[in-house]
Amino acid sequence: MKNKSFLLSINLIFIMVSFCLLSFTNGISSVEKDIENHTNSELNLKPKSGIIVTMEVSIPDLVAGLVNDPRKQEFKTPFVAAVERSNAVEGNFLDLFVAEFEKLNEGVLIAKHFFNHNRKRISRTSSNSEILTWLKSKAAEALNETGHVIEKRAMQYGLSKPKITYKTELNALVIELPGVPDNDVVRNKLTANALLRFYEVYENKFNGIAGLILQSEPSLSRALYGEELIEVESDDSSEIDPLLATDDELSETSTIVADAQIQKKYPISSLMHLAFRYNETGEIIDYQEGSVVGYANVKDTAELNFRLNHEVMRISLPQDLVFMWDSKELESEGQPNGLVGLHAIKVPLNGPRVDGRDIQSAAVDNRVVGEFGVSMKMNQIGATKWEEMTTDNLNKQVAITMDGSVFSAPVVNGVMNVNSSITGNFTSAEAKDLATLINAGSIPVPVKIVQIETL
Repeated sequence: MKNKSFLLSINLIFIMVSFCLLSFTNGISSVEKDIENHTNSELNLKPKSGIIVTMEVSIPDLVAGLVNDPRKQEFKTPFVAAVERSNAVEGNFLDLFVAEFEKLNEGVLIAKHFFNHNRKRISRTSSNSEILTWLKSKAAEALNETGHVIEKRAMQYGLSKPKITYKTELNALVIELPGVPDNDVVRNKLTANALLRFYEVYENKFNGIAGLILQSEPSLSRALYGEELIEVESDDSSEIDPLLATDDELSETSTIVADAQIQKKYPISSLMHLAFRYNETGEIIDYQEGSVVGYANVKDTAELNFRLNHEVMRISLPQDLVFMWDSKELESEGQPNGLVGLHAIKVPLNGPRVDGRDIQSAAVDNRVVGEFGVSMKMNQIGATKWEEMTTDNLNKQVAITMDGSVFSAPVVNGVMNVNSSITGNFTSAEAKDLATLINAGSIPVPVKIVQIETL
């Protein structure tokens, strides 16, 4: 009996000790959780990492946009010299430009090159020092406007509100973006000029632009390669011995040589399918209608830009003609096929008749099931200008461009004023991004990122 009582006492003591240990352990766990929650709370209060972006505003582009005619040699020569000296870090571009102008054009007033488009701010008799002061004020305005657009754009894209420091003497902005990663998407959204412009176009069939390109091709070939009949020099280090080579190797080598010869003899049409209509035997019978003058692979567009804008090509083309590529690739069976169209755009010296400043708001347009575009509402001034432009271009194409690419080139079927739209093969995300860029406004001059640091 005593043994049973003893064992019962021992069991009771064991149970009590176990309970106490369990309670102590739970207490420790509770304290650990409190510490963990408190630590996590403190971590959440700490600012997330981000980036500091230094962006530089292009003052030469600003000046080129203010001048009456940037092609006039009296302006162009000192302008180019000032760009070269500025790139060599010899001083402020505007000071260098005025100094170069006065050195090359003694006694000539710079004002005559800027007066036509800026009559409210300067006169034809403004001194060169007054023009320099005015240009510097325009540079400061451009810098401030760029900062406002960047801030608005960042907010509309859902990024953190940026802290912007203006470095006027360097024509630069320092932008702090907490919680924003450094990637190409962020860079593109920040630096896109978003210069939305509406232009009249050259009609390929009526104006014969593709024909002018074809006629100038022999002159371009001679200018680039120095001889009318091109012979490709062989490279001894890469020659294949015909006695040892396989049929496939000989065939491949012949193809490469032939392609090189063709590209030298036909520097445009070897890279671009010009917009002609052909018969069954491949002979040209007519022009294709519309603003497109040719089609090329995306990878060849940079080289074609150089060749199409060569001075021997420009001689036969209208002075106000600017070539612009489609913003998106053409599609075959619903998939991008790598080709883009080249449009012939009329770009007047005094700027587009309608641009992004004339738009009050933009939004994604998905009224057609499965298709996305951007609807636009013009402001009061824009509605009047758009009505005049569409009246003058009834049953003709008008190109809607942004940053030198054609987003849409619709035929004007009726007079429009307040409402309009940009259509194209947009995805929902692309349409949203385009509407956001339009609503945030355009950066007045090109900018470039010169440095990115991590916060």
